Parts: sequence; structure tokens; C-alpha cells
Amino acid sequence: MFKCCSCERRIFEYNLFYIELFQATFKEINLSAYSNGGILININTYRKGIPIVRSFHPDFVLVRQYVKDVNVNWISIILGMQYGAVPSVNSMKALYNFQDKPWIYAELRQIQRRLGEEQFPLINQAYYPNYRKMFISPPHPSVIKIGQAHQGLGKILVKNTADYHKIMSIIEMSQCYSTIEPYIAGRCDILLQKIGQHYKALRRRSLSNNWKANIGSCIIEEIPLTERYRLWLDEVSQLFGGLDLCAIELVQAKDGREYIIQVNDCTMQLIGEDQETDHQRIADLILHKMEIFCRPNEQMTLLTRAPSLIQLPIFLSDYEQKHFSNEHVRWRLHRKHLTFLFRFQPVTMLSKSSRICRSYRVIPLSIINASSRASSTAVKADDRPVKLTQSYYHHASSVPLLYHTVGQHLNILAGEYPDHRCYTFKGERNKSYTYKSFLDEVDSLATRLIELGFEKNDRLAVWLPNTSENCALTYAASRVGVIKVNINPAYMGRELLYCLNKVACKGLVMRPNVKIIDCIKIINTIIPELSETKGEINSKSIPSLKHIILTPGDNGQTITTPPGMHCYVDLIRKGGNSKRDELQARQAHLDGDTPLSIFYTSGTTGQPKAATLTNFNMLNNNFHLCYIYPELMSRVCCPIPTFHIFGEIAGTLNINVPKYFTTFPSILPDTLETMRTVQEEKCTALVGAPIIFRDILAHPKRKEFDMSSLLFGILGAAPVNPALIEQLEREIPIKTISQGFGQTENAASMAMSVFAENDKQRRYSSVGKALPRLEMKIADANGKILPVGQEGEICARGFNIMRGYFNDDEKTRETITPTGWLRTGDLGVMDDQGYVYYRSRQKEMVIVGGINVYPVEVENFLLEHPSIGEAQVFGMPDKRYGEVLCAWIKPKAGMKINNVEEVKNFLASKVAFFKVPKHVKIVESFAPFTTPTGKVQKFKLTEAMVKEASVTA
Repeated sequence: MFKCCSCERRIFEYNLFYIELFQATFKEINLSAYSNGGILININTYRKGIPIVRSFHPDFVLVRQYVKDVNVNWISIILGMQYGAVPSVNSMKALYNFQDKPWIYAELRQIQRRLGEEQFPLINQAYYPNYRKMFISPPHPSVIKIGQAHQGLGKILVKNTADYHKIMSIIEMSQCYSTIEPYIAGRCDILLQKIGQHYKALRRRSLSNNWKANIGSCIIEEIPLTERYRLWLDEVSQLFGGLDLCAIELVQAKDGREYIIQVNDCTMQLIGEDQETDHQRIADLILHKMEIFCRPNEQMTLLTRAPSLIQLPIFLSDYEQKHFSNEHVRWRLHRKHLTFLFRFQPVTMLSKSSRICRSYRVIPLSIINASSRASSTAVKADDRPVKLTQSYYHHASSVPLLYHTVGQHLNILAGEYPDHRCYTFKGERNKSYTYKSFLDEVDSLATRLIELGFEKNDRLAVWLPNTSENCALTYAASRVGVIKVNINPAYMGRELLYCLNKVACKGLVMRPNVKIIDCIKIINTIIPELSETKGEINSKSIPSLKHIILTPGDNGQTITTPPGMHCYVDLIRKGGNSKRDELQARQAHLDGDTPLSIFYTSGTTGQPKAATLTNFNMLNNNFHLCYIYPELMSRVCCPIPTFHIFGEIAGTLNINVPKYFTTFPSILPDTLETMRTVQEEKCTALVGAPIIFRDILAHPKRKEFDMSSLLFGILGAAPVNPALIEQLEREIPIKTISQGFGQTENAASMAMSVFAENDKQRRYSSVGKALPRLEMKIADANGKILPVGQEGEICARGFNIMRGYFNDDEKTRETITPTGWLRTGDLGVMDDQGYVYYRSRQKEMVIVGGINVYPVEVENFLLEHPSIGEAQVFGMPDKRYGEVLCAWIKPKAGMKINNVEEVKNFLASKVAFFKVPKHVKIVESFAPFTTPTGKVQKFKLTEAMVKEASVTA
């Protein structure tokens, strides 16, 4: 039986590796091998009684079926693979060596002669090529093995000489070699297993007193992996040319002594309760080996802009069966013939009975640079840390990746947990939603978006604070296939205009006002013709914009909808059944790769860039963030803005984990309401930028609130002082504080320090190590991995890396390498356990209270002042905000600036409040702070400002 999986090619796909899968047993294969390399395989099968032949040229092979079985020898196929130079997990040479167990035993004797019988206790064995040579009766009781003796077949216990002579006739009939070894009255069997860099030891105790230890009547438990066991696995692996898949079977006698019985290669049996993890480790290993062998000319890289098609045949036995689910395709096979589990993400819906070709997308999980392979895995199967020598860490995980949209996931949750609360909005009079009521509002909104003409990949801008409408729009956009464009509600006219035009937004959702910001006045200023608009908008300043939707104001208060706008409440109320069928039909055309959100970030030019994230990026990053410690994130208090990727992931999307809920304490940051929310909702987690936590510590009413329910705190969006973490755990108290490290470009998080839960020094001072299924490295300017402890650029790769910057291929190429690595622009070092220590930013942005501010942008606004000739904007440390902006300005020749407050007021009318510098200084020259080429060194400006502030203090 086999399955053929063809796959489609796409451009501009990151993190995806395309595989065409062919599966067959040896007996179904015809093979032709060529001296110039390569083989042609024909698979002969029947479908509804009609013979079908599949032909293909494999690029890589996984063999999990015994080459030699009862009365059958498939060694010719292995020879053909070697002839055609087709790579495999274990080498073809190793597969060839393992065709005969006496040959393996003879090779193992080399290790025993070198280490000694005590250090390598290989059981004594006699080999007889045929029965005629068995003229000397061995000591009894003994075990005679005829041929390969798979699963106990051909393995006979001989108790005395009479039985021995009787059995000789059976051996004569078999026309096969045999081996004899002493029978060990065992206490238990022990299986040692190696999958790549993962090692494991299992003890198997028989329940039935069956000396063959059939796994159907055994108790299996994992035991500590001793250094002795590890040595044996390493020695066996090296002996046969570097086995990545191998196992050693031991028997432990009643006196406690252990004997090595046999060694298995890639056909090894997987047993125990943790087989799912073993399956995933084999899948990771396969992708790593395919990277090495299938892309030798690309420095062993897997992720490319236009991924190649790799054909992977998997040879299975006659008894193997498969089970399909709509979420993943999992291999569920009989005990000994269990091949491996490969998490395929289906592009087309699967039918359990269908055997036609289907499309799959495979996520690469364990891609290791070949130059650092020996030292690049920081945790082995027994979870004991292994010291790294190269600054590369991959966090292996068995947590599945989800390949559907955020909106489709909400539909699943609403069906399973309809009455479970998912959101509470304290700033909207404690407005709450269950999964079912939230889905109803989302789908009502989604159907109206369809009626308004929104198509897949249209952009819908959301210029809102933390409101229920903001959250609903995230899911409605996902349900329709629209891209939600998140805009800071503090942005003023020109900032808003740029964001809308940058990605050609078709719609805008806004409030009448945000605090003192009159949003309606701003929008009428940039679209003067709006007041006379009937129907779709036709704006000269924003040609793409067709619809504006106005949400309620404070406390749910609605106003008369101005001309040219739709009322959000009316849209929800009128959202009917007219487009329900179309909404459901759209789901078939949406998948995990459908873009979900655009978040604005910026580069050294100061112009914001539109980072595009997919449903797959955001849904899975949220899942892996929550599954690190599931009990900690069940009740989240989220005061951080959701226009920021951190707030969207940790707050809005937190409900994607079943029965989790999020409470937003206020629509805008409010320390008092945050503390009150933690107490009233008994929140288990609080997420936010350091400024949120600092304000709680400094609040005069803090001790009036009981926040003892907090088990977890995540500090992100800005660097954190270790003293702050210690103070939070001691004084609030929060049981565990974790730093989070990430960027908009990788869906908010790539590392967390919570993994060092019992190591306070690492948890306080590092930004953590990679989240599950992610890779991190410290690299030089050429992308080469640096030794542990050496400073370089922090880079990350994995499922959460953005699709790219919208309509900006040049900046995308600068940020994401052809091999899929995200260049963060941050400098750091990695220790020998994979923990990363942040040093500084290569970019010159300033993080004010967790919000990125780019000096060049502010400088450009300053230069619009009629009296300013030159401006330099930079950051300096601040106890509350982490950093604040400073501006040094030089007047134009012959001009005079009366006072710095005039400059601040000038900026306040043009930019968001957090972009207005706290400190402004008028200077006559920048010469003392420039390089020989005239470039201003901003770090010197910072040093001078800090020194001046300390003198003043």
C-alpha cells in the first residue's frame, strides 16, 4: 500500500518545505539505478482492481521495513539505492551491513575488544553457517536463533541436550544460518534508543513470564539514561558510520548484570508511552538530513524563496495501516513496522477512504547547520543539559502545529465550548463574551464585510484602542480572508495618512475619539470630501479607501453617524443570513498561509514598514506561548495595546487555547484598573511592557489590592533590568516573571526566560531561549554561527517568521535571508545552554514605554520648524519608561529659537505624544560629537545627556 502526495509550488513562502511522498512495501517496487547517479522507481499497486503504476525519481529515502524477512531478501533494492547514490537517514552502507545479524555481532566484537567485557558486556554467541557444523552441544539452557529471528520468530529456548538434538532437524529444514547464546534468566529487558541527538532508556518487564518479552504483555517505563548507556549508543553509532537511528537491546539478569543482546538500525522498534515524541523526533531528523543531502549547493539550507520539490519514498511492511485526520496526517502503524510520524499540513481536505493524490505542506522543525551539528542540540531525550560550543539552539517539541485560520479555530472552539467565557472588557461596563456569543458577532460582522465588497487579501485598517470591536475585527478579518491593518490610536493625521496609503487600505474602522484626540476631525482633515460622500468613498488623498466604519465611543455611547461612514452597531445588528453561505464557502479558500494582520514597524530610514503575518504565524505562536506552562496563562489580564503585536498575541489570541480567557482592564493603559482587574478576575497572568509593571510598583494604592492569584508575568516590548524582575516577584508578589524577546517580524516572541524557572540568574539576566520549534543563533555579519559567548547579531528561524514587508521586497530581503533566518538587528550572546543575553540594538530606535520610536522620523518633523536647521534625536535611560527621547537642535543661521517648550508644542501638533522628546537642548554645533567624516555619533550624545542629568540631579 502506498500514498502519493503531490504538492503545489508557491512564491514568497517562508518556513515551508514541499515534499512529494511515495509510500510502498518492498514487494511493490521495481527499481532501475544508473551509474551517473539517480534511480527510477515504479510502484505497482491496484485501485478498485485496476493496476496502477507510479513512477518517480527519489531524492531521499527512509527505510523502516526489515531488509531481510522470513524467506524474503530485499537487499537488491538497497544495492540499487546505493548504486544510484540516493541518500537516507542511516547510510545505505549501514543498511547493507545490517542485513545479517551475525555480521553485526562480529562488528560489535571490535568495541568489546577495545573497551573490555566489563565496559561492553556483549553476550557470548556461537555462529553456525549451517546445521552440519552444529556438532558440539553448547551449555544449556541456551537460546537458538534461526536467521534474523524477528519478533521472536525463529527464537527457541533449549533446556537440555535432548531438546537440542531435536531442534537440529528444524534448523536443517530452514536452510539458514543459526546462532546460539546462553539463556539469561532475566529480571527485565532494557531498550536503549538513539534518534539523532536524542537518547532514551526504557525498561520492559514481562507480565506473562514469556521469556521472549512480547510487548503486548509487558510493563514499559522510562528509566534514567546513564553515562554507560550513552557510551554504548555512541560507540555503536560510530562503528557503523554514524547511525542517526539505532537501538540496543539488553537483558538484565537477576543478579543485576546487564548483557547486550543485539543492535537494531533504522528498523528499530518504538515502544513506551512517549512514542508521539519519538515520531516527531524522527520527522525532525529526516528534515535535517534532507537539508544536508538535498541542498548541498545552498550551504545545506532548507528554506528558500521558492522551495524545491523533494520526493521522499517510505517503504512500509504489508501490515502497516494509516489513519487520517483533517488536522494532520499521522502514521499509525503496527508495532514493529512503525515507520514514523510526519506532521503533514493538508492543503486539500482529506477523505478517510480516498487513495488519490493529495497535497501536503510540511513544516521544517529541526534544521541544523551542518558545521555545528555535533554541538547544536542543547537538550537530549533525558532532559539533561548538554553544553553547546556553537551559538545555535533549536527547541525540539512535540506540540503540533495547526494549519488553519484563526477564524476557523474560533468556529471549532465555539462548537466545543459554546458557553465558556472568553473575553471581558472592563472598560466597556464589564462587557463579556462566551465563545458562542463572540462567534455570532464575528460572523455578523464578517457577512457585512462581504456585503460591502471586501475580497480576500483586501486591507482593513483598525484605528482603535483595546475594545471589543478591535478583537472582533481580528477574527472577522480571518473569517473573510481580509488583512487587518493595526494602527496606533494615538497617531495623528499625517501618520494615519501614511499608514492607510502604504498598504492601500480599502476600509478603516475608528472611534469618534480616543481620549482628547478627535478622530472624526482628523479623518475629515485628511479626507475633506468625506462630508459630501454618499455610498463608497472616492478620496484623492487615499484612492484605495472605500469604507469607514465608526464604532461606539466611551461606555458604548453612539453618536449620529457622520456622512460617508457606516455605523458598526448597525452593521452587527443587520448582519443577517444573506451572505452566510458565501462566508462558509470562503473557508475552503482560506488556510494557515492566508495573511491575517499587518503591523507597522520601521527601519533605519524611519519610514514605517508593514510587516505581514499569516494566520499560521500568529495562531501557532500564541499556542506555543501558552503551552509552555498551560496552567499559567488560563486567565490573562492584558493592559498592553492590541495594535502592538505583543498585545494581539498574548491578549486577543489567548482565547485560542480551549477554556482560556482574557480580560482587558481598560481601553487605554490604566494602572488602577489593571490592579482592580487582577483582583476581581483572579487573573493568573499579567502581560505588558516594563512600564506597566513599574507603574504598579509605584502606585500608592497597590497594597489595597490582592494580586496573589498572579502566577506568571511576561515582560516584553523593551529591555528589562534584572532588579525589576526580582522586585516584582518579591513585592507584588508574582510567582514567576519571565522576559519575552521578539519582534513584530516574528509575531512578538522568539525566546522566553521562563525556561530557566529554577535558575534565577539566567531568568533574571537573559532574555531566555527559543520557544518550542524555533531556532536561534548568534551570527556574524555574513550569517556564520559564532562560538558560544561571542557577541553577534541575534537571528531566528521558524514557523512564526513574517511573510515579509508588504510591497517592499528590498527591505524583506535585507531582513530575512534566503535560508529563512530573521535578522533582528539586535546584538547579543548565547551561553552554553542556549540562553541569549541581549546587549544592544544595531538599529537606532528608542523604546519608550514599550513602543518603538524611530529618531529619523522625529528629526524630519523637527526640521519642518522654520527656525531649526539641524536636529539629532536619540534615547537616554529613564527609570519609569526604560528610555525617553532627547532632541538636540541647532538653529538655522541667523535664526533664534526662543525656548524648548515652543519646540515641544510644535511637535505635539504633528506626532503622537510618545514621540515628543522629554528633553530638548539647543546647541550651536555638533562638531565635538562627530566622526572624521562628519557623522554624528549618537551614543556620545546619550553619554553627554546622562552626565548632564546626573550633575543637575
